[in-house]
Amino acid sequence: MKPNILFIFSDQHRHDCAGYAGHPLVKTPNLDRLAREGLVFTHAGCNTPVSAPARQSLLTGLWPVEHGGIALFNLSESRAHAPLSLEFFPRLLKRAGYVSAHAGKWHVAPGYKPQDVGFDEFLNVPPEKNHAGLPPRDSLPPCLPHPVAGAPEEHQSARVTALTREFIRAQAGRDRPFFAMLNFEEPHPPYHTPEPYASMYDPAAIEPWPNFADDLAGKPRQQRQMRRTWELDGKPWRGYWDRQAAGYFGSVSMIDRRVGTLLDALEEDGIAGETLVVYSTDHGDMTGAHGLFDKHCNLYDEIVRVPLLARWPGTIAPGRRYDGFASNVLDLAATFADLATGAVPAKFQGRSLLPILKGQDDDSPCRRRLLATYHGGQFGMYSQRMYRDKDWKLVWNPTDLDELYDLRADPHEGRNLAEDPAHATKLAEMRAKLYAAFLELRDPLMKTHWVRRMLMEGGSI
Repeated sequence: MKPNILFIFSDQHRHDCAGYAGHPLVKTPNLDRLAREGLVFTHAGCNTPVSAPARQSLLTGLWPVEHGGIALFNLSESRAHAPLSLEFFPRLLKRAGYVSAHAGKWHVAPGYKPQDVGFDEFLNVPPEKNHAGLPPRDSLPPCLPHPVAGAPEEHQSARVTALTREFIRAQAGRDRPFFAMLNFEEPHPPYHTPEPYASMYDPAAIEPWPNFADDLAGKPRQQRQMRRTWELDGKPWRGYWDRQAAGYFGSVSMIDRRVGTLLDALEEDGIAGETLVVYSTDHGDMTGAHGLFDKHCNLYDEIVRVPLLARWPGTIAPGRRYDGFASNVLDLAATFADLATGAVPAKFQGRSLLPILKGQDDDSPCRRRLLATYHGGQFGMYSQRMYRDKDWKLVWNPTDLDELYDLRADPHEGRNLAEDPAHATKLAEMRAKLYAAFLELRDPLMKTHWVRRMLMEGGSI
């Protein structure tokens, strides 16, 4: 029989905030267990660091410019989202005999629900982002973390985990495989978690990120504008950002505990050996890196790189690491379709990870580079395109300065080399690669003569 699939999808989890990733403080014993018993994609990234567009890409296998939902449909000038006429991978799973459930956060489109795209069940309880009884945010914006009253088992994350566990128990022993997708609200800010997670981390023990003091000199003006927009200028690490980080870490550890609940459930039901478990997230979180909050108007690694873990006993050898690039939501859509049907739909723009899961090599060009886009959000539209390999990153900002980073010498992206004459040749090389990659993806931004002139013929931007 085809494997069961348990897909755990969090919201805004940085790639470096986990024990298996080497963080000295963040406690994630269950994600560490997945890493130990399965496969870690060390260079996974998101295709767009905004929740709704990324989730629409996951379900449709398409880039935002293809499915149409380029920004937050509920908070931006763009109200568009992926239409139901597209092929959604849960429909493929249904036709292939899977019984499926979508649990927790939806945030895909306002006009339809999980059952409309192929899921059999929608398991959810009301989110607690504005939990009754929380004190007012004491420093606006953004908010500092506050504990949520009540036992941890009463928290929304625990309740949707329990619903997912019930779904899994109901499927055990049946002659049809299941696909369970659990979507958490966390660790997205605000960091409203119950004890013991709310006070699990001492802010005084958390050191600033290596790039926290970035003055953003020589970088796009929009990044400095975002500091002003969030009212962050002059906010100190001690007493402000360290509290943000402590709240974020606690939220990550809470989600890790929920992962453990489901790993234990698979063991209890005797189906761990026939279940592929995948953990990932829609994008990362700045959490004070470069002095910035949340995401928006940048494509730094803190929000583009993401965790991606997979465990499949008997297929994935324990303790493996894959160092090639993976575009998580696009490649997962292709992978789930491949697992269910034996093929990837021609229109899907990701590449199946199944050969890698099975220990095979993948020498595709997409494993040697990572692409990302950004189109704007609640602060207005702002287009960006990113091309990254292991050594260099180019962010093309059509209405602002380019960004070019030497990732070997400057892994924290502190110095923008795009205006440095000594790196003009590298800039031209990276612009050509970016142009070719996004032209192949039918990106409408690449269609005009002027864009070709900018990127390929030494234009003024």
